[in-house]
Amino acid sequence: MRNFIVACCLLPLLLNAQVPNVKSKPVRSIYLMPDLMSLNYTDPKHNEAWAPKAGIGLGVQLKLAINKHLFLRVGAGYGLKGYRNREVGLRLGSNINPTVGFVTESKIDTKGVFHEFQLPLAFQYDFKADNLFIAIGADLVGQQGHTTKRQILYGDGTFDQSTFENKSQWNTVPTISMGYTFPVNEHYDLSIAPSIRIYGKEWILQDTKLYNYGIKLLLDYKP
Repeated sequence: MRNFIVACCLLPLLLNAQVPNVKSKPVRSIYLMPDLMSLNYTDPKHNEAWAPKAGIGLGVQLKLAINKHLFLRVGAGYGLKGYRNREVGLRLGSNINPTVGFVTESKIDTKGVFHEFQLPLAFQYDFKADNLFIAIGADLVGQQGHTTKRQILYGDGTFDQSTFENKSQWNTVPTISMGYTFPVNEHYDLSIAPSIRIYGKEWILQDTKLYNYGIKLLLDYKP
């Protein structure tokens, strides 16, 4: 992951060296991204079911020209994210009948809401025709500490509730999006891009990874 970030930082320098005469004023942008967050177990032993939770991200960006079709987008933003995950098919002590063995199954429901600060960096390639583009990069994200709620639903109908704290941390979130740009007028463009973001570090539960997907809306102002 570190090598990926270094490559992202060095690529503009290499490309600018190849195209020294590109002159373009930075394009200023605001973005809004409604999305759905999911939590996925990386350990195949878990039997889990997830329920996507709605979230949102918003911020500002600069779009810097590297050459005629390639651009670097950098910026800063904020995200409000929610998550919910359920482990199913668990066999605990309360699920055992001394005579016949396991007769019921238990479930664990985990959910919470957290805030994050986003420093997005992405390379955008504009195709020649139809205003199509693709953007690939990584967000440096400051995930803020919060409380996770957990409920154990036993097979006999009883349940236990508990909470635990997640400490703040920095995370690297690779992103990819592909979209279409609609010219509004001489100075403004509106872009719509389905996007996927995958969080590099586990955070909420051991052997889990967060990922989200949504629609990124960008309003570009061209001086």
